[in-house]
Amino acid sequence: MIKTANSIDEVIDVLDAIVAGEIRRKSKLAYFPALYLKVTRRVKQGILNQEFEDNLRMEFLDVVFANRYIDAYIAFRNGRPLTSSWRVAFEAGNKSLLILQHLLLGMNAHINLDLGIAASETMKNKELTAIHNDFNAINRLLSEMSDEVQNKITGVSPLLGLLDRLGGNSDTLLVNFSIELAREGAWQFANQYSHSPTPKTLAARDKTISNLGIQLTFPTGKLIKFLIKSIRMAENQNVEKVVRAISS
Repeated sequence: MIKTANSIDEVIDVLDAIVAGEIRRKSKLAYFPALYLKVTRRVKQGILNQEFEDNLRMEFLDVVFANRYIDAYIAFRNGRPLTSSWRVAFEAGNKSLLILQHLLLGMNAHINLDLGIAASETMKNKELTAIHNDFNAINRLLSEMSDEVQNKITGVSPLLGLLDRLGGNSDTLLVNFSIELAREGAWQFANQYSHSPTPKTLAARDKTISNLGIQLTFPTGKLIKFLIKSIRMAENQNVEKVVRAISS
């Protein structure tokens, strides 16, 4: 049974269970948690290595952050209300999208919406700026591992490089998605949310980020659409094999 976590070890166990369940469903919703599991294991190692300014606080942030995704996943699988940002990402599981699109949809919801909330909740009644360096550190790990995974998935998406080579001049979000820019926006939202942690503040941000998710799901432009169709035709559609590529 999938449930929220109380420690980073429990986060790893829950993510592992989600990935296994989605593989059994042959669902592409296995892709993002496979990446997230890889990142979380790296964060745990970083905590053990004392790489962060406050390692106990980093574990707390990691768990609060992860539970945003886990709660949304549970809500989606049980037909309960959830944020629009995650609904867009989860509903894409049955769409004919690129592996990269599925990964970016998860990162869009999790970084652009969840991370600011998690940082604010971690530093509740404390000065938010105290966590800024560790906030950036967890984003750096996510960025590094996302780049590593994109390189590895060429084995299951051999034409993926065409997106950068031929679509590089496009203004579509799929080509220009930046974790660094997402991090900056997430930090701005963390400050906004810490000063006004209201449903209205969350709803406004959720609307903005869900719209970005729609742009990732349905990119515009004839060239980009042609590239996506061509790349996808060459992609391996075996969910388990793709997860292995992401996890390797």
